[in-house]
Amino acid sequence: MLVRFSVENYRCFRERVELSMVATPLQSHPTHVVTGASPHHIPLLKLAVIYGANASGKSNLVRALETARRIILSPAEAGKPLALVPYKLDKESLRKPTRFEFEIRVQDRYFAYGFVASTREVEEEWLYELNGPDEVCLFERQAKAIRAPGFQFVTEEEKQFFEFTAKGTLPNRLFLTESRERNLEQNVSTVRVLGDVIQWFQSNLQTIFPNSRLQGLAQEIKSNQIFKEELGRYLRCFDTGVEGIDLDEVAVAQLGIPEEIGQKLREELKEGDAALFELGATVRMLVTRDSAGNLHAWRLVFRHNQRGSTEPLFFDFTEESDGTRRLTDLAPVMIRLLSSEHVFVVDEFDRSLHPEIAHSLIANFLQHSVGQSSQFIVTTHETTLLQQHFLRPDEVWFVEKKPNQGATLVSLAEYQLNGSKDLQKDYLQGRFGGVPVVQDFSWLGESHAKGT
Repeated sequence: MLVRFSVENYRCFRERVELSMVATPLQSHPTHVVTGASPHHIPLLKLAVIYGANASGKSNLVRALETARRIILSPAEAGKPLALVPYKLDKESLRKPTRFEFEIRVQDRYFAYGFVASTREVEEEWLYELNGPDEVCLFERQAKAIRAPGFQFVTEEEKQFFEFTAKGTLPNRLFLTESRERNLEQNVSTVRVLGDVIQWFQSNLQTIFPNSRLQGLAQEIKSNQIFKEELGRYLRCFDTGVEGIDLDEVAVAQLGIPEEIGQKLREELKEGDAALFELGATVRMLVTRDSAGNLHAWRLVFRHNQRGSTEPLFFDFTEESDGTRRLTDLAPVMIRLLSSEHVFVVDEFDRSLHPEIAHSLIANFLQHSVGQSSQFIVTTHETTLLQQHFLRPDEVWFVEKKPNQGATLVSLAEYQLNGSKDLQKDYLQGRFGGVPVVQDFSWLGESHAKGT
């Protein structure tokens, strides 16, 4: 689970901002709080809802999480710059590095991991295990020097392998990433915790942007009948008119796949493997390879009942409404949140969704994931959520752009609510920040009217 995430000097975040999933001592909605078996357990929230005006920084917070995750999981090539964008509106920040910090819970153990980096190199990196008031430094890095006071090596060979990996870490790579690339935990028994930490970033933390596509959706529909049935039942819950989802096989020759891409798919796909092939922004095909090297393709279709006929009618993905497509893309998120330990961070969660559907998705997550160590973090403009009694104040956050254009992040729990019963009205009136300041634009079109 995510305990805290903070970022500094990244895009609109000039100063350090922190998103905390640590529950306050509020007594309301105790099932929204997950506690661990550790004697030093930290009560963690399952939900965070983040508000803010357009261009305030909500999406940049999600980008910060994803940027850090990609740097951890995808090692940069030698000499290549890191994909970091510092705060650009003052010269001093442009010269400074970016800082990312995570506190996470992995198998009832708490860790603090972070790094400081410019586009050229990693300047600092650290991993601590947190045991209540005690902190154990597992490793820390200052420029090229890496030390590991928290690890005891069983043999001289293990120590030498660790030192070899540390010295071989390139300036633009993280040591945590290098440890996985060189199979450090397979060769040094005492550092296996490094594999647990990086696996959390690989498998547990997922970010979803408005145009994100979960790659495994079509493959799971093809291979998992139970998932396919659940997906159809899920779409029926929202009065979409969809009775079910299927995959319709189409001739590969009809797809117009360029020969060089077809050849690449044949070379990269092993027998039985599948890949998602996209034609434009909305048409998605599942492509597989058989033992003879031939490609096969299926398109995603939605099954509807046809009035006056017992035969079903199939719609292509492009023929469905934006809302149905959005619900389809969110389906694997909701299924995994209800059944496993995942942290899903969804930007513009309410895009193309009716307010009642947005309310229902969050309410159902909170009601039916009790006992699961899953977390749902969303950015939204859907202010009617503030009228719902299922939200705790510490689950609501506001991003606001300050006069210097730097963004801040503040929890609703920090405000004195004094028994306010209309949080939506309070928010829209600007009490908590995070709303746009719209100026008069009646002058718009003057130049056109004057013929200039």
